[in-house]
Amino acid sequence: MTEQRQEWEENAPPTWLAQPPLPPSQDGADTDTAAADPQVEEIAAEIETTRAHMSRTVDAIGERLDPAHLVQEAKGAVREATGGKVEQKMQQVTEGVGSAASNAGQFVNEAGSTAQEAGAGVVDMIRQNPIPAALIGIGMGISG
Repeated sequence: MTEQRQEWEENAPPTWLAQPPLPPSQDGADTDTAAADPQVEEIAAEIETTRAHMSRTVDAIGERLDPAHLVQEAKGAVREATGGKVEQKMQQVTEGVGSAASNAGQFVNEAGSTAQEAGAGVVDMIRQNPIPAALIGIGMGISG
């Protein structure tokens, strides 16, 4: 039995937490009359209200300090921090793609204009020099 008592004493809560119960009244007063006192009942109700508030506060602190909750908060913070950067990079990429598409469109338009000018130049050259153009065509036909 002494081993059990020693084990209990080692695992006992701090003395400030585990106060011994109050001894029975020494003056012989009836405890039922003390409980009937309205002031005692009021104090007991206040104690119970305070105890309930403290219990809710301790529960809320426990939830906030729960490792799973802390991990979720950290994930959310990382998402928020990186989400803004991702959106910023996506905006930059979108602007870059838009700029590249605009430049490509201009290049195609200029290439088309150049091709039309070159084609018009070839047609004008053939009209101005029909015999050399005919000889070139005949030479290509024979070699091909």
